Amino acid sequence: MASAIPVLLLLSGDLRLAVQASIVGCATLGAILIAGGQTLYASVAFVALLYLAPAALAVSVQRSGSLRWSFQIAVVGAMALVGALHVGLDNPTGSWEQFVGDWVHLIAVKLGPVGYKMDETAIKEMFAATNWGTFVGNWLTTVLSSLFLGCWWHSLLHAPGAFGREFQQLRLGKAFGSLALMIVIAAFAFDKLATREPILDALLWVAIISLAIQGLAAAHRLKASGRVGRGLLTATYVLLVMPVMNVFVLMLLAGWGVVDNWRRVA
Repeated sequence: MASAIPVLLLLSGDLRLAVQASIVGCATLGAILIAGGQTLYASVAFVALLYLAPAALAVSVQRSGSLRWSFQIAVVGAMALVGALHVGLDNPTGSWEQFVGDWVHLIAVKLGPVGYKMDETAIKEMFAATNWGTFVGNWLTTVLSSLFLGCWWHSLLHAPGAFGREFQQLRLGKAFGSLALMIVIAAFAFDKLATREPILDALLWVAIISLAIQGLAAAHRLKASGRVGRGLLTATYVLLVMPVMNVFVLMLLAGWGVVDNWRRVA
């Protein structure tokens, strides 16, 4: 991930090179987006979300010395982004459905020539129910992946093994963990009552992904202590990139994240 390079440079204390790498990366990504048909404003927004956010979190890690604190900042930022989308857009649900429709149709057109057929209607309905949640959740995963990768590179150069120990200690904490759990419970309760709250549907995915990342950190800690084997951890990563199965694994990791958060708080 190109956005991990400024993270590495910032953590290494080379601000000049970090700024230069960020400028080149932002310009390249912006040009690709505009060439692909995105508007200038949308391109700037995407560049800020995908390229500048990891750099901002790297500054937080550098100043606080805590990867956990930066993880919590990213989660709060994702929830704030969901709120901004639902407040700032005149029709957030309609805008999301249009965005999903265009995206699914584009993929169907690309895959059609190779003989792969998609049920566009079913896929649209599945994603439409998330109301920007999957979009923001994927953004959160991408940003944190860039941050983690940059931190790992930095540890390989300066303190081998340090990143692994820090990553294993990730947790949402009592306040954010409680908030994430309440969002999950409320979303499922509204669903059982056949009442949909668009913003709650979106926050649900942010909460699940946040808890799943903590669950993954807990799995790494179990692996480091020898309580689980390398094969199980490898299988977890493989299943996370497999369609359909990744949702079930994500839910299991989120559940383990809840357990791990409260065990460690207690």
